[in-house]
Amino acid sequence: MLDCIKKGVPVGHTVLDKAKENTAPIKTLIPDLNEIEEIFMIASGSSFNAANCASPFMEKVTKSQVFALLPNTFLKKTVCNSKALYLFISQTGTSSLVKEQVIRVKEMGCKTISLRNP
Repeated sequence: MLDCIKKGVPVGHTVLDKAKENTAPIKTLIPDLNEIEEIFMIASGSSFNAANCASPFMEKVTKSQVFALLPNTFLKKTVCNSKALYLFISQTGTSSLVKEQVIRVKEMGCKTISLRNP
């Protein structure tokens, strides 16, 4: 396990070093980012675990409520907050339930971002 942690440290530094560069497109896609009241992260499996772990940090940074939800739980939501950001996470981009939810929320007129591994 220690070997795994040691390998992860350089990756973490790279992510931090490129944070502004990597997040710049978000400001272009959602110019009114400061008006976001809450963030919903919809993911399954290890992506859900990562979203769950990131939630407290994201709340601290964004000063907004952040929720991590499984796609089948999110499926039951019938109301979309126009001042929320819906972040859909799929490692491979092939999660059919996540993809269905992205389409549904977009059709409701809400702000969405989809993330997957390159």
